[in-house]
Amino acid sequence: MPAQRTEGVKDQCLVPEPLAEFGAWCACGEWTRTVHPKGFRSSHGYNTNLWASLDAVDAGDQGKGGDAAAEGVLRLRGYAALFGREQPVAGPKATWTSQSRPNTGLGLLACDGIGAGHRLLHRCACADQAACGQEQAALEKLSKAPAGVFYGS
Repeated sequence: MPAQRTEGVKDQCLVPEPLAEFGAWCACGEWTRTVHPKGFRSSHGYNTNLWASLDAVDAGDQGKGGDAAAEGVLRLRGYAALFGREQPVAGPKATWTSQSRPNTGLGLLACDGIGAGHRLLHRCACADQAACGQEQAALEKLSKAPAGVFYGS
């Protein structure tokens, strides 16, 4: 579905056409809509200089066949994202909300604390069909497309 430029938005963001009628999606300052749910940033709701590596070894592991220890670097074990590696974010089996962290949105925010106008933007389920049911239906349809809502899997 073609994206359209929304009128009245200072930066003229591109928004997929079915989402243009929902205000939160048209605000260019909303960083959450551009964060990939499998990306590291999806688990942090604030800006920080965070250094992490899957390959860094702990200082105590030096000389045990690993790379040189990376002082001050977090060593990741598993994944640090809202969506697990196995969950598709686009295509016929895609789901909009996290299966590995239910009731949790981008930035690891508790979905219960997010208002209806922003719940879906943060990848939380719609709790009130009257308030966000149409938006949820549009997102589900877009997420089933091969390219997903904003990005591929």
